Amino acid sequence: MEDARSWAAPRPLVEQLLAADVLLLGVPMYNFTVPAAFKAWIDRVTLPWLPLKGKSAVVLSARGGAYGPGTPREHFDFHEPYLRAYFSVLGLDDVTFVHAELTHATVMPFLAQFRDQHETSHTTAPGAVHALATRVRAETPS
Repeated sequence: MEDARSWAAPRPLVEQLLAADVLLLGVPMYNFTVPAAFKAWIDRVTLPWLPLKGKSAVVLSARGGAYGPGTPREHFDFHEPYLRAYFSVLGLDDVTFVHAELTHATVMPFLAQFRDQHETSHTTAPGAVHALATRVRAETPS
């Protein structure tokens, strides 16, 4: 009886995951990693036998600073490596990230010098999402 009650909340979430061909996740970077609410979701749906092999994931994220390759804060990015590690343990290796970076450049004076990079990041992100949607639509059986 206790088991049935404890499964009432996560069961629909796990069923959604298993039914999906592509996982589309909006996961912003909070304090160099994933938000607590997303971590709580992971804790509810992750089971050792959760078969995600053969699925794809697209992670859309917003970041207040710049953490991409070659940036001074690259080594502070615990967000993307954490998610890659999490999914790979479950057999899902096809993970694509689209990052909109420097979201704070328009509101924090000390980041004002990075407004051009902010604009570039926010201009290219929707194009990357559109290209992914087109690719996924073409690859997904109807």
